[in-house]
Amino acid sequence: MLAGIRVTYEAIIAGGTLVFIALVLQVMLGSRVIKLKGRLHWRVHRYLGYALVVLGAGHAIAALALLGKI
Repeated sequence: MLAGIRVTYEAIIAGGTLVFIALVLQVMLGSRVIKLKGRLHWRVHRYLGYALVVLGAGHAIAALALLGKI
């Protein structure tokens, strides 16, 4: 249990999938496969990077809670 929320294996799998999709989008933006013009490109790239950090940390904390480490 994490903050009153029951963490299940399905939630961990869904969180991992979401982090993977965000990572793929970040790589595609960085390598200019997805093309955005000017400052918008860097703004989206930066905020997606921040979102990846938050999603990754949340995924790790949920996994630790599921394993009973915290």
